[in-house]
Amino acid sequence: MRYLLIVLAFVFGPINTNCVIASDAEDFHQYYVSYFNGKWIFEQGGTETVIECEGKQSYNHCSWFGGQGNELWGYDPVRKAWASHGRGGDKVWQWVSDQHKGDAIKAGVNLSNVGKLWHPDGTEVSRRQLLTIIDNNNFESQTWEQQDGQEEIVKPLVRARRVQ
Repeated sequence: MRYLLIVLAFVFGPINTNCVIASDAEDFHQYYVSYFNGKWIFEQGGTETVIECEGKQSYNHCSWFGGQGNELWGYDPVRKAWASHGRGGDKVWQWVSDQHKGDAIKAGVNLSNVGKLWHPDGTEVSRRQLLTIIDNNNFESQTWEQQDGQEEIVKPLVRARRVQ
């Protein structure tokens, strides 16, 4: 009997773990994609950029400047978080979002991300970001960046509004 229990644990343990990871991934996907999916105008310092975010089966793809900038968001099972990798121009970056609270993103919710940005020369920049949700179609994003040994820089505020 004891051997049967050990065998069953080896057979069903991984299946159960995969269900938990799939459930977490679906939960994060639904939470983030349900709000950010669509076409957005990002305004920063008088310049507007159209960003399109499209929810796929298990991840979210955002692009701008005709695909010259791209970001893939998805569930990271190691960090147990919603995370992204992006590239645009000559830079690459990554973000990791905080654990979400509640069933949906709505007015008054603050979301934070931490990440890194890499320049072509290998310079690494630590980043943190705070998104403030204004309503179903508007949010603001504040980003802080810091290179090793230098003062933290506050980037200009970005205002985003959904157009589709």
